[in-house]
Formats: sequence, structure tokens, C-alpha cells
Amino acid sequence: MSLDQAADQHEKDPFDIIILPGGPKGTDNLKKSVAVGNLLKRQERNCGYIGAICGGPLALMTHKIGLGKCITAHKCKWDELKEGGTHKVVTSKVCIDGTLITSQGPGTAFEFGLAIVETLIGPEKISDLREDLALKV
Repeated sequence: MSLDQAADQHEKDPFDIIILPGGPKGTDNLKKSVAVGNLLKRQERNCGYIGAICGGPLALMTHKIGLGKCITAHKCKWDELKEGGTHKVVTSKVCIDGTLITSQGPGTAFEFGLAIVETLIGPEKISDLREDLALKV
């Protein structure tokens, strides 16, 4: 399914979550995409969750999503995000502010994933999942 088809299919209802990956090329593509911007705006308008990791939070800044909220990203992107002035940039591994969940990068991906799971299905399920994954985060 293409991004445009997904956007059309979910015209009024939010997805459970939209997750923006990072990486230099991926981040640039997310920032340039009008379709991504429209999808994110619709998700935000419908109070749906949005996640972004690594450089992905730059697309939030570009598309003016979650303005004024706390976000984190890969440390090489902190200055750019701070200069943008649209969000409060924090240095935590994972940042949850309302329906916005952000994380720093590959080294924090498990914590990011667990934060998303906990947000979507509740904290009672997380301890079992951590144990099953042998994680101590």
C-alpha cells in the first residue's frame, strides 16, 4: 500500500501510531514529502500517536507537528532542532509528551519500542515483555 493509499484509507480515523524512522536519506525524504506532512497533520488533529527516532524528529519540525512539545533525536540533530525553535529539545533516550514519542537512535531502539508498546497496550504488559526479551532497560 502506498502512502497516498494509506492516507486515503484513514481519512478520518487515526492510525494506532505513525512512526518516522531516521537515517540521512530517509529523514530528507520525510521532510520533503507533502503526503507525509498531510498524514502527520491528520494524525495530530485526530489525537493519534506519532513516534520518531534518530533524525525522524526533524520531519516533525519541518511539518510543524507537536509544536512546543518535548522531543529528542540523535545527538547530531539536537542543535538543528534547537535552532528551529519549534520544540523543547531534551537529551533523554526516549521522550514522551502527550501523543508524541521520540527517541535518539539505533542504540535506544528497544527503549523506544517498549515505550510505544507501553503507550498502546498499557504498563501491565511491559514487565512480562521485558522479561521475555531479557532486557534490563
